[in-house]
Amino acid sequence: RCVRHPIAEMLELVQRSQPKVAESRGSDGREILRVRELSKEFATGWVRKKTRRVLEGVAFSVSEGERLGVMGPSGQGKTTLARIILGVLAPTIGSVELALGQRWQNVSRMPAGERVQFRRRVQMVYQDTDLVLDPAARIGDALVEAYRVFDSRLERAESYRLSAQILQELALPASILEAYPYRLSGGERKRVALARSLAAFGCPFAARPDEPCRLLVLDEPTAGVDVFLQAILARFLIWAQRRLRLSYLVISHDEQFVRQFCHRALRLDRGRISASVSHANESVV
Repeated sequence: RCVRHPIAEMLELVQRSQPKVAESRGSDGREILRVRELSKEFATGWVRKKTRRVLEGVAFSVSEGERLGVMGPSGQGKTTLARIILGVLAPTIGSVELALGQRWQNVSRMPAGERVQFRRRVQMVYQDTDLVLDPAARIGDALVEAYRVFDSRLERAESYRLSAQILQELALPASILEAYPYRLSGGERKRVALARSLAAFGCPFAARPDEPCRLLVLDEPTAGVDVFLQAILARFLIWAQRRLRLSYLVISHDEQFVRQFCHRALRLDRGRISASVSHANESVV
C-alpha cells in the first residue's frame, strides 16, 4: 500500500488537472504585466571597472489566468528577471509595468505609498527558503505575518486557523505551526514558503469577481523536490489559481515540468529570449 499510494495520487492528479489546463488555454485574458525591452547590467571588477550584461532586450507579457514559464539553464538571468519584476532591482534599460485598474504603473518608479498594495498583487516564492523563513520564528508566526499583509485587522486566532487550513491543502499537518524551520525537511519548507506567499493574497479566501488578477512568481518550484511532491504542488497551484484569480510566472530549468504545467513558455539564452512555445507539452525549438 505504501508503494502504490503515491502512484495512485499522481494518476488522480493527471485525470483532474489535464481537462482544466485545456479549458484555460483557449481564454484570452487581458494583460496584467508588461515587460518592455528589458536590459540589465552589473558593474564588475575592483581596479578596472567593467559591465556585465545579464539581460538584453527581453520583452513579453502575462495575461489574466495565464501560466507562463521561463526556461533555461543556470546563469542565464532568470532570477535577475524575477527580481526586476518584483521591484527589488531596477532595470538598466526598459521597464516592467503592472496593470492597476485602468492605468499602467512602472514597477521601478512606484511611489512608496503604493508598495503595500503592490505586495497584495505580486508575490514571489524563492528557491532558497532561508530568504523568507526566519530561523528564530515559528512557522505559525511567519504565516500570521503574511496574513497581516492581506488584512491588518485579521485576529491572530483567525490567522492561525487559516494557516492550518492552507497547510492541510499542501498535505502538511497543523502541528508544523509550532515548529521552527530547521525542524522541517527541504520539501516541507518549500511548501511553507508557498503557503506564506499565498497567505498574503488571502488564501484560502476566495477572490471576488471584481478583484484584480494577482501574479505569483515561482523561482525553481521543483528544485530538490521528488516527483510525488511535484504532483502535490501542481495540484495545489491549480486549485489556488482558480480560487484566487492568479497568474503564474514559473522560472525553472525543469523543462518537463514547465511544458506540462504552463500554457506558454519562453527560453532565456544568455539573457535573450531565444525561443517561445505557445502551448504546453510542445517541444521548444
